[in-house]
Amino acid sequence: MNARARLGSLVVATLIGATLAAAALVGLAATAASAQSVGEHINAYDVAIRIERDGSLLVVERIDYDFDGVSRHGIFRDIPNRLLYDKRYDRVFPIEHISVQGSEGTPDKFKVTNGGGELHIKIGDPNRTITGRHTYTISYRVRGALNGFADHDELYWNAIGTSWEVPIDSATVQVTAPSTLTGIACFQGETGSTLECSQARADGPTATFGQANLSPYQGMTVVVGLPKGVVPAPAPILKER
Repeated sequence: MNARARLGSLVVATLIGATLAAAALVGLAATAASAQSVGEHINAYDVAIRIERDGSLLVVERIDYDFDGVSRHGIFRDIPNRLLYDKRYDRVFPIEHISVQGSEGTPDKFKVTNGGGELHIKIGDPNRTITGRHTYTISYRVRGALNGFADHDELYWNAIGTSWEVPIDSATVQVTAPSTLTGIACFQGETGSTLECSQARADGPTATFGQANLSPYQGMTVVVGLPKGVVPAPAPILKER
């Protein structure tokens, strides 16, 4: 998937107030494996995104991770926070107020670094290994994520990135806005995919998206449209390269 600043014509067409219908995908042997993965995998990946009145995002991710007998110190979460904008500037998405909470018995110390256009969150205890099933809840705020157009504002966001090396059995993303949404879309698969998610529906200010059986290095990109004036006019945050 690609979190560029502007949508293609197919997606723009969905932002005229129509809800994208859930599509039955065929011929996807890579993503239509068993309903439950064998080996190290993510049982469930649930993301809640709230668009604030000031245009920032509050993101809470709940990752139900099964190490399945493999001994690990913890997990890594990589979040893109810098994209090529033009010949001189990069567009940046400042990520702030990061917190991590683990389920009982889950080490949740974390270290944050930046590099390669991503924010890297390393979660776990370097002096202890764990195995089996553990849940991580990661929360953070993002600035500069919204895009502005003549007739609407928009969030186009890689809610579940494509850097996971393990399969994801079930993924859901819920986006809540300060007003009724003007349209939605959702894509799943590898980077650059235009395959629609199996579930995409809107109800007033809330959009809900879902996808089962994501293979390694596959994720979900969600799109929601807002009426003009609900948030301050979006403008990209730029840094000279």
